[in-house]
Amino acid sequence: MRKMVMVMILALCMPWAGVVFGGTTPLQVSIWSPVQVFPEDYDVAGIRCGIYSRNRHVYGLDVGVQNRADASSGGIQVGLLFSAVSGMGVDFLFPSLIIEAAGPNWDNIDKICVNGKCASYTGLQISYISNYADEIRGVQVAFVENGAVGLRGCQFSCVNECSSGGGWQMGVLNEARRDFCGLQGFALFNFSKADMSGLQLGGLWNLCEGDVHGLQIGLLNMAGKMTGVQVGLVNVIKDSSVPFLPLINMKF
Repeated sequence: MRKMVMVMILALCMPWAGVVFGGTTPLQVSIWSPVQVFPEDYDVAGIRCGIYSRNRHVYGLDVGVQNRADASSGGIQVGLLFSAVSGMGVDFLFPSLIIEAAGPNWDNIDKICVNGKCASYTGLQISYISNYADEIRGVQVAFVENGAVGLRGCQFSCVNECSSGGGWQMGVLNEARRDFCGLQGFALFNFSKADMSGLQLGGLWNLCEGDVHGLQIGLLNMAGKMTGVQVGLVNVIKDSSVPFLPLINMKF
């Protein structure tokens, strides 16, 4: 069993072994940063565990109550409360759903990410409360909320937020603050504030303020523009000669 665990850890570390540089450690143990074995400017390629851990790059298995990587991370990140991969000072224990003031400022984050200062995460990010990543290529799983600036993968939680990207959001509330391509589904509310390409599948309300290329299925479907089909009790396409139809509405 021990050999199997070690093989799994090595397999997680190998793809990123050439990326880390400078001070690097295979093991990091922390109580509450900066009270940790190695300082915050060290990289971790292997295992990190503690109550609150903070380092630049973390590749491998990352387990704790609250985990943070400031530059990049990959592998498996497990946080009992909160996991974050961010270079922008996003450091909060409770998600914006609970304390709005503690949530990230999405407008500022978008501006910073345009300048190429976003941290990235590749792999599985899992937490009991919430996960956050500037750029994620992989899967986020949480009981309360997932947040990402750029999404390339899947988000599974009660509340899923991304600034833009593509993949699959599944939860009670799914929201894309800019363009989204993929599936927002099996939720009560699906919102896209810009263009949407793909499928919005909701129980109560699907909303796209921009242009929908695809399919909306729910009790209430609303789109600014539409190239596709709406199926639901109430279907609204604002930029259409027939803006409202029950059951089925479409525009091509």
